[in-house]
Amino acid sequence: FTPKELSALLFSLAKMNFEDKKLSAAISKRAIYFLEQSKFSSQEISNLAWAASVLDLDEPTLIEKIFLKAQNTKELKGEELRQLYQAWVIYRIKDSNVFKNVKPNFLARAAAAWKSEKKRLKKSSGRHIEISNYLKLMNIAHRNESDHDIDIEVVGMGMKLFKNDETQCEDKSHKDEKREPIRLKLALEIDGPGHYTCNTQRPLGHTVLKHRILEQMGWKVIQVPFFQWDKIPFWASMERKRYLQRKLGINRTIYFGENDWSTYSPINLRQKMTRFD
Repeated sequence: FTPKELSALLFSLAKMNFEDKKLSAAISKRAIYFLEQSKFSSQEISNLAWAASVLDLDEPTLIEKIFLKAQNTKELKGEELRQLYQAWVIYRIKDSNVFKNVKPNFLARAAAAWKSEKKRLKKSSGRHIEISNYLKLMNIAHRNESDHDIDIEVVGMGMKLFKNDETQCEDKSHKDEKREPIRLKLALEIDGPGHYTCNTQRPLGHTVLKHRILEQMGWKVIQVPFFQWDKIPFWASMERKRYLQRKLGINRTIYFGENDWSTYSPINLRQKMTRFD
């Protein structure tokens, strides 16, 4: 393999989120050799870093050499810096010693490129807007297109309660307390077809990495896959609300009106089949 072919192979495996530890280890070993020979272009270097992060490779030597080579490459573009930043976020937790010889100003450049891209104008999908409207009906405070490219940040649950909630709610321990929004680090990710392979519905590499980075930043990530949400008919509004209720783990009764509420009960698969089976 040439350096270009080697980088493209590992990048392709990562894009498809296809793990083969033996093959990845062999590629990493050869990539280290080419890095020492300065054979990779700036794009190939950043692709290696991104791919290693997606596949969660235990290759600290590879990551160290990638960053040492990258910091001395002047022609790095914005996308390349963002790929390196993502690798830094992942590997600083796995082994911080990997970056002990990396210049702080280079990491600052990568972080600045990442933050700059996140300021772009974002447009929510139709499915995203639909789910947001259901959350409003459920009185779940949320923020669309939040920081870090989070689709929906759930800010709090159950603040706008009906008067009869205190008497009918299963949890009566809070009936005398003033209900205030509770700030959560809960990210609801609305993942459409572009996040999965067509035949096996395996999450693609960019989706896996995004969720892994959010989790490392302290967020709880909850996925709403299109192949589950779209199975619920648009006219089955209560079923859609209960689906979101289970996803979010809300185990109290949610009231939508005097005679309209939703209770939480985990599905017993021994007794009941669902439309997802």
